[in-house]
Amino acid sequence: MTKIIPIGIVIFWLVMTSLFIRREIMPVIPQLSQPSYETVLSNPAYPAVSKFGIYYGSKKIGESVTTIAPQADKYYRITNDTDVRIPVGFLMRDPIKMAGYTQVTPDYRLDSFRFAIKATVVQYEISGTVRGEWLDVTINTAGKRRTEHLPYNPKTTISDGLSPFISMPHLTVGKVWLINYINPFSLGVESLQARVENLTKITWPDNEYEVYEVIIDTPQGLVGGQLRAYITPQGKILRQESFVQGIYLLNED
Repeated sequence: MTKIIPIGIVIFWLVMTSLFIRREIMPVIPQLSQPSYETVLSNPAYPAVSKFGIYYGSKKIGESVTTIAPQADKYYRITNDTDVRIPVGFLMRDPIKMAGYTQVTPDYRLDSFRFAIKATVVQYEISGTVRGEWLDVTINTAGKRRTEHLPYNPKTTISDGLSPFISMPHLTVGKVWLINYINPFSLGVESLQARVENLTKITWPDNEYEVYEVIIDTPQGLVGGQLRAYITPQGKILRQESFVQGIYLLNED
């Protein structure tokens, strides 16, 4: 089991760092405000630094930190650093290091991004640059380099590590939407379905909060459960459960 966990985290990361959340709703579903860079970057109350602890069962095995920093040219730089150490017996070893950034234009559109992972089982990098209505995506892995020229939707956001969400305001029970993502193995665009399952309550960290439970289906070919996120009506993400059983992210702001 201990060997499966780091491989599972790596696969999960590969999918998550490739997610593009589109502001497009399935035709039969009423309008829902979707995540956007403008939602986050234009909100002075949104934290410049957000931290999620990464847990396996009750043991903390890592941390994911996202930082938002305005640049001199009025662009925005969103950086993420994630470190995980897989527990084996009483030791913490098999380190996994994930790091990257997203560059956003002054009018809140994606400009470029780069994410990389270093682990015992794999070293991998994915980067992209927007060129008009196209996105040049390059993947480096195992000494091989591959580039694809993909259609680009200017109203998209890219994930910043282990989380496919940036902020999710205005949720209601029963809402459904599609998440398009670049499959990091085939470099093809595929879709997942996200839905608001119900309104429930969770304890975070010591107080009870009313939250929406959002579920994303498992990507085809990925062994594991559904991804679940628990999000307040104001859009704050308190907890996320990964596709890898037993591993979850807990907001520690």
